[in-house]
Amino acid sequence: MNSLERCVAAVTFKEPDRIPVIPVLLMQGAKELNLPLERYFSRGDNLAEGQMRLVEKYDHDCVFTFPHVVEDVLPFGAGLRYFPDGPPSVDRMCLHKFSDIETMTVPDPSAHEQLKQTLRATEKLAEKVKGEKLIVGAVIAPFSLPSMLMGTEKYMKLLFSRDGEYERYFPKLMQVCTDYTTRWANLQLEAGADIIVFADGIASNTILRTHEFERLALPVIEKLFSGINGLIGYEFVGEAEEIIHLLQGKGAHVFLLGSGDDMVACRAKTGGSTALLGNINNIKLLRWTPERVEFEVKKLIDQMGTGGGFLVGNQGPEIPWNVPDENIHALVRAVRKYGTVRTAA
Repeated sequence: MNSLERCVAAVTFKEPDRIPVIPVLLMQGAKELNLPLERYFSRGDNLAEGQMRLVEKYDHDCVFTFPHVVEDVLPFGAGLRYFPDGPPSVDRMCLHKFSDIETMTVPDPSAHEQLKQTLRATEKLAEKVKGEKLIVGAVIAPFSLPSMLMGTEKYMKLLFSRDGEYERYFPKLMQVCTDYTTRWANLQLEAGADIIVFADGIASNTILRTHEFERLALPVIEKLFSGINGLIGYEFVGEAEEIIHLLQGKGAHVFLLGSGDDMVACRAKTGGSTALLGNINNIKLLRWTPERVEFEVKKLIDQMGTGGGFLVGNQGPEIPWNVPDENIHALVRAVRKYGTVRTAA
């Protein structure tokens, strides 16, 4: 099997030759090209070449088409602040008061230069590895996007307002964000991505209680999924164990889980019918030895087994800049070493 065949087999619960390994390497290509991160992020050709060098170096099963999901705020007029050793953050919000929502329009993601570069990276990677490696795109999910347009505190005030602001503004806000993210995801699929991962940290159990998730976020997620023309990955970016069952059968093909979630319990709660990707702790990769990385990967594979429905990766959003190369090599090697051993919980 090649990497794409391996990933498709795992996601469709057919037995792969081994478990796929999906380390989320977004920044490390800049090191391979000897470029500062801001410059690396700015050009699709850089992103594509960086990803190609990374798969040559580590021989994992995927490439990533995007520099960082924070870029999704740019067409709305938000600004970014860049750092020399990590992903950018939102530097300038574009919704300053709730009434600004009334005049929101859906921006064209393909009209912004940075997002054009992401589409170019997608096309370049598709030219090189389509049908061989899993090509992964990503979008901030519509329920979580407003936290980056107005700030998390203001968004929480809107979600839990008791003076009519939620009823007045939330439907329009979700309509704009859902239309935008749907279009952006489908543009990436048209450019050559095999799967789109939606990052939805505000919807996770880390932020919302289960009944709040069901009332506030679930209808938005269902509408989003219904409009996507390809494979869907859903990343909780927070605790998932108590809400994952509510998303079963809604359209996601794989759930991306964090290190705080029990993978075996989550598999049971989904009835073992949606693939799971996870859940090596990407922060601990900074200080673990290669031997400890191998131990943790083996432990995870021993729990989950090798019969399909499982992909090894790190918790989101990405492997930090300063994780040693030898730990990334150890992660990939350990999956190759133990990923064909038939062990299950």
